[in-house]
Amino acid sequence: MDNYIENRFNQHINFKILYLNRFEGGVVFTHVAHSHAFSELFYILSGEGYLLLNNDEKIFLKEGDFLIVNPHVNHCEYSLSEPSMGFAVYGLSDISFLKDGEQPPYLHLRKEDAAATSEQINWLYDCIRFEISNQKDLWENMVHAYLEQLIISVVRIMGVTVCKEPYSGDDALKRAQEFIADHLEAKIDLDEMARFACVNKCTLINLFKREFGLTPMRYVMQQRIY
Repeated sequence: MDNYIENRFNQHINFKILYLNRFEGGVVFTHVAHSHAFSELFYILSGEGYLLLNNDEKIFLKEGDFLIVNPHVNHCEYSLSEPSMGFAVYGLSDISFLKDGEQPPYLHLRKEDAAATSEQINWLYDCIRFEISNQKDLWENMVHAYLEQLIISVVRIMGVTVCKEPYSGDDALKRAQEFIADHLEAKIDLDEMARFACVNKCTLINLFKREFGLTPMRYVMQQRIY
């Protein structure tokens, strides 16, 4: 009988999913530099392009590449192909990634450098997309589990460490308020507001309720009155 170390099997990587977005070829890139208080995971689905970091460093990307952008890193996406580069991007709060004890701006896993891991990432992406598309019972839990597997694969192949990075949601609230101020006289769509704030609708609603005791749309109505 195998002997296992006691009290080791309740350990999980604690993170929250803020959004799961997919941009297929043909998407229009706005070329607006931005940063987040959370980590972003990019998986390139098609085409080629690059990420411009801090307005000076280009990270070239092509189909099958995987990229992690750590919190508070200014970046912007560009396409070099036609149709434009397609990619999936996942926003995960409460974690960051360390290499040799320091937090690098990004971690880049090229397909040609780790073919086996790239195939596993592709399989996990397909599983995540299947769960999102079908939304059967407990699909959110399955997506979280697949993302945890993905993170573990990256940790093993790249020799990085997962670190806790507390996330308050303040930057999302600030972006949402900017969106509201810029569109106060026009029709405001909650989906568009959430995309601008870089969170999903449920997270945005919860952030507004926590901060203001109102839903985002109630907050909009209040701003229009005053």
